[in-house]
Amino acid sequence: MRSLPIVLAACAACSSNASSTPGSSGGSGGSAAPPAAARVANWRDDLDTLVAQLLEHPRPFFHADETAWRADAQRLRDAIPRLDDVHVVTGLVHLAAALGDSHTRLFPSQDQLYPVRFLGFEDGIYVAGGDASAVGHRVTAIDHKPIAGVIATATTLVAAENDAYVASQIPLLLENPAILAGLDLASSSDGKAVVSLDGAPDLTLVPGKGVALAPPKTLPLHLQGPNQLAYWNKYDDANHLLYLAYNACEDDKREQPFAQFAAATLAYADQHRVDRFVIDLRNNTGGNSEILNPLVDGLASRPALAGRVFALIGRTTFSSAVIAASRLSTRLHATLVGAPTGGNPNGYGEIKVFTLPHSKLVGQVSSKLFADPSFHGTSIPPDIAVHVTADDWFSGRDPYLDAVLAAPVPRT
Repeated sequence: MRSLPIVLAACAACSSNASSTPGSSGGSGGSAAPPAAARVANWRDDLDTLVAQLLEHPRPFFHADETAWRADAQRLRDAIPRLDDVHVVTGLVHLAAALGDSHTRLFPSQDQLYPVRFLGFEDGIYVAGGDASAVGHRVTAIDHKPIAGVIATATTLVAAENDAYVASQIPLLLENPAILAGLDLASSSDGKAVVSLDGAPDLTLVPGKGVALAPPKTLPLHLQGPNQLAYWNKYDDANHLLYLAYNACEDDKREQPFAQFAAATLAYADQHRVDRFVIDLRNNTGGNSEILNPLVDGLASRPALAGRVFALIGRTTFSSAVIAASRLSTRLHATLVGAPTGGNPNGYGEIKVFTLPHSKLVGQVSSKLFADPSFHGTSIPPDIAVHVTADDWFSGRDPYLDAVLAAPVPRT
């Protein structure tokens, strides 16, 4: 099991009344600190609740060593009087992550975020939103600690079954002041963090509100639509390419139901030349796996589109989106383009949500095993592998669509 000694060792001298009651740094609200004994009792009650909820997993120790995990929980319980709130929260998040099921986790509070966005690429983690002078620069250190070590430490907080999902979650964790403070990468008192950059001055981050990604110099096709929608489409006339962004496995209440949207998209394909039909699952983290069926059925009934269907996958393709990728591959023989999925085709899911009683932190635990005999391992691999660098992103290139356009299709 991945251990997190920083929680129990590096903060042994933290004052038990250095921060407020459970809820102020980990959940909602910011009431005055209760007496130390009550604070400790509240956090221990939250810990006991978390352990009880996690043990409702059908096989909680399919990945972790039970003896080591229970010992880790007891060490955290014993250490609570010596830890401030952010270090307790970090310990709780780690305890859930250590079970090794990406659907079973405890979410840190996002009441405050740094005004920065990070993105991870093949060549490192970069600033991709916030201070304009920092955007486009690679992160080399946080709190003067080399980024490789920072990533290794933060990885202990990621509930993941493969490296792809870890890579998708690390940039999000680094945007969270409570997490950085709990990892001793930011101040526990005010949350300030110093980020060192390659080719730019250090960036001092102060907790506040999150910010949006800065758009690339030119917008590639996949960024030209309303990405806040669960689905949208666009036709590239020059390349006879019909692009469908499938961002969530759900009916979007701001749009027509997906079945109607799929029917309209297919009707358009019937009336236009479509050399390549692209379904983009890169940003899809799941939902209802049945939502996609009308599109799959419609594509299967159109022989003219055989050999022309491509599905784009990557590290943020997760949960029901992984099932979607599998169906497109196995039923339509769609070509999978991109990188291994963050989601496991043979993992647990169908979550139950819970809330800790005092901090109000929200968590979830899996209740059912899903097995896909078509794929082995913990990711669905692409048929055509794509590597994306920071320069690709910031310049507006999309190697995914470049790979699709370079792939052979049946002659018209």
